[in-house]
Amino acid sequence: MAFAFTDDDFAAGLIERAHDGLQVSGVFEKSQVESNIGREFDTMRAVGLDLLLDSKPRKMEHKVIHSTKF
Repeated sequence: MAFAFTDDDFAAGLIERAHDGLQVSGVFEKSQVESNIGREFDTMRAVGLDLLLDSKPRKMEHKVIHSTKF
């Protein structure tokens, strides 16, 4: 889960790990995806990562990163 995520290098690392077999998925806060410049949501979705938008009317403030190698 991420309220805002705009780090190019971190996104590139997640994409690389996904290509190596790590399951990468996430939930992003919708208003941040729609308003932030430099966001990584579209970039990571374009390469096939399993990302969703939060549909709750209030802000999602959680920042959680978890990885599991299968």
